[in-house]
Amino acid sequence: MSPGLLASVCDPPPPPPPPAQALLLPLIQSLTPELAEAYLFFSAPELVSAMVSRVEGIRLLAQQDQREAEAARRSREDCERRLGALRDRLLQQEQTEQEMDALKAEVMKCRRHPLVIQVPHQTDQLPTQTAWMLDWRQSPGFEKQAAILRLVGETGLGRVPKIRERVADFFGYQNPHAGAITQAFAALQKRSFLGMRRAEGGMQGRPPQLVWLTDLGQAAFVMLTGASPLASELDSLAAHVSDPHMLLNLEAQDWLQKEGYQVLAHGYRHYLGGVRQAVPDLTVQKEGQVFYIEVERSGKKSERPEKWWNLRELSGGELYIFCQYPRSQEQIGEEARQALAQKSLSCRLHLTNLADLREGFRGQDGGLW
Repeated sequence: MSPGLLASVCDPPPPPPPPAQALLLPLIQSLTPELAEAYLFFSAPELVSAMVSRVEGIRLLAQQDQREAEAARRSREDCERRLGALRDRLLQQEQTEQEMDALKAEVMKCRRHPLVIQVPHQTDQLPTQTAWMLDWRQSPGFEKQAAILRLVGETGLGRVPKIRERVADFFGYQNPHAGAITQAFAALQKRSFLGMRRAEGGMQGRPPQLVWLTDLGQAAFVMLTGASPLASELDSLAAHVSDPHMLLNLEAQDWLQKEGYQVLAHGYRHYLGGVRQAVPDLTVQKEGQVFYIEVERSGKKSERPEKWWNLRELSGGELYIFCQYPRSQEQIGEEARQALAQKSLSCRLHLTNLADLREGFRGQDGGLW
């Protein structure tokens, strides 16, 4: 073996080539510290993988933020739409309130008879007129509408069936439910001259409709007649327990007035000795004498002896009771007798009922009782 060959066998193996990082070390050293640090960071595989994962996470978060921003934008647009609608409603409400204030001011002026528009003809025979009053006078159907308005204002009637009968008789209609009368009621309601509702109950059958003059209707009545309207008979509801009871009282009032009685009050409260009370449904007067009338729909109530004791004392032993049917007349008469018998009180009972009066039945003297 040659010495050269022996030397090549015994020499240690040459070192491995330096890694790429070591080869690039001089170049790295020539970079700025920031760039060198960035190179070393990104050259590590595990750091590169972590960075990729982090970038992916950031991308997902960005997408989520974008979705949330889109949802927020839609929510903001929806809120803006709702706010716009609410703003429009408030504006409409404000305009309506302004119109109502203007209408109320006009009604108050009408009540003071202002010179708004002078009637171009026969001004000495008509009260001062407003524009809407002149418009009504010139509208179709004015004559029948004015007749209803005058009837309600001059009599205080509030029961539509009674008003229909009177108007039909005035205009010569056979049927009080004629279409022309119905149209006249509808026109008065449309012009806000009449308020209308159906009674919560009736004495029998379908509850009747009830009407009254509104503030504007009262002003129209003043300009139509030059006088103030009477109070509505429906105001008596405050003195009675229900619509059916009020209606029976009004029927009793009609019959009493036909017989020459003057109605003084509904449900007037009388104090006896400062403690006890007597509250007759109707207080009426005829030929200088005052009568206290109790109006009852049914005798099937709890015992009320104090009521009859107090009424007997108020009336001086003369009890006048107006009932709806013959049966209820018997029941209520017996109830009053038993109550007075508990204290051995004597009295004279004067009884009548609406059903018999409608059939033409009268008392022995031809009167109501």
